Amino acid sequence: MGLKELLLEKVSKNEIAEALRNTNVMAGAEFEFTIPKFIDKYYDDVEAFESMQDMEEEYLKYDEEFDQWLAIKDNKAPLPQPPQWALDNGYEIGEKIPPPDEIFPNMKVDKSKLFDAQIKDFVPLDTLPFNNYIVSSNNKATSATKWVIKPDGSLGLAGVEIVTPVMTLKEFLTVVPRMFEWINDNNFEVGEDCGFHISMSLKNINNLGKALDVTKLALFLDEGFIYNVFPTREFNTYAKSSHDAVVKALVGMNSPKLASKLMDDNS
Repeated sequence: MGLKELLLEKVSKNEIAEALRNTNVMAGAEFEFTIPKFIDKYYDDVEAFESMQDMEEEYLKYDEEFDQWLAIKDNKAPLPQPPQWALDNGYEIGEKIPPPDEIFPNMKVDKSKLFDAQIKDFVPLDTLPFNNYIVSSNNKATSATKWVIKPDGSLGLAGVEIVTPVMTLKEFLTVVPRMFEWINDNNFEVGEDCGFHISMSLKNINNLGKALDVTKLALFLDEGFIYNVFPTREFNTYAKSSHDAVVKALVGMNSPKLASKLMDDNS
């Protein structure tokens, strides 16, 4: 069987049905959304937190530039410009400044308490389509056997992420539509910044990374369809083209035209 025939291999309905029956096919997902009502109620705290985040970024940039300036022996380089909020509070050009949370201690926000309040006030846990869950203010919390409800830092203080446990493909396909309905029923917001991430594996294969044909999997992906539905993802750094990666890899084998043709045939 040639490369093209291998890539054009078809999957029958019977094979799909067999996959659904196969308890070795495992899946999981992350649901991301924001709660607009949370912003409305805790606006002052959220605004303070976001302002502090902005100041922290400016501080880190200035601190790095200041250290670089100090490292220059003849000190002929121009002095870095401190953030305006530092100048407004009496600090001068050429002066080391403390972190913003030391200058503005009243603006400190306890993210854990805010997340707990967010869940208590706006997330009806009793209506969830599952009951084996944990709620954690730690955005790195994980569990293989329980659902995890935690903050999503990439979405700001109003962001929530719900992560499934590891489940069979059949269980996964049953619960995902119910989760979408739950998110819609509660008027949570799913904007362009929100993600829905799916992971799959086979529990009867010890080293799936070696057993899986990643190139074939990438070429089967219809990126054109995805970009038509989610146009803003085409140039997003978190959604880089797998087709482009394959083409670049094949350039070294002097076969970019073959890769492009195969991708066109399968898109």
